[in-house]
Amino acid sequence: IFLKEKFNIFALTGTVLCVAGILLFYDPRLSLDITGSIFALLSGLTMAVYALLLARFKYKDIPAATLSFYIVGIGGICSLIYAAVMGQLALPQTPSVWAICVAFALAVTVGAVLLFQQSVFLIGSTKASILSALEPITSVVLGIAILGDPVTETKIIGTVLVIAASVVIVLSDIRKKKN
Repeated sequence: IFLKEKFNIFALTGTVLCVAGILLFYDPRLSLDITGSIFALLSGLTMAVYALLLARFKYKDIPAATLSFYIVGIGGICSLIYAAVMGQLALPQTPSVWAICVAFALAVTVGAVLLFQQSVFLIGSTKASILSALEPITSVVLGIAILGDPVTETKIIGTVLVIAASVVIVLSDIRKKKN
């Protein structure tokens, strides 16, 4: 529909399962910051547009690592300017904090941007976006394991729905390759 992205019954089913699963991670007993929620929704919308544009305008002559370098570099420069203008620029003060910053930069650059770009190039924006929805499950599992978050019935159902969404997408690919 948007940028001629193909959307079939499997993509629709996967999207519905994924959204339903993610909604189950919300706990109405906890306070909900409206600004934070709006930012999260805008982040998701921005990522969706990014994935569609990436799939539509991918450059065959530019490797994903090079494209990632430019995207992250330009984003870093924009963030630096914004922080300086807003008076929020603060450099790490200790080697351990610098090490944490480097680790985060590598994780985001390699783990998120580069791998996501490569997946969009290989399987398309819709499938890559739905499969990357496993991120909330990682957060839930780490929250339970590291932070001691409680295991609830809704978290379990939400996790099952998100995994089901990913399975639907993978099975649709297998089905398509057989035909």
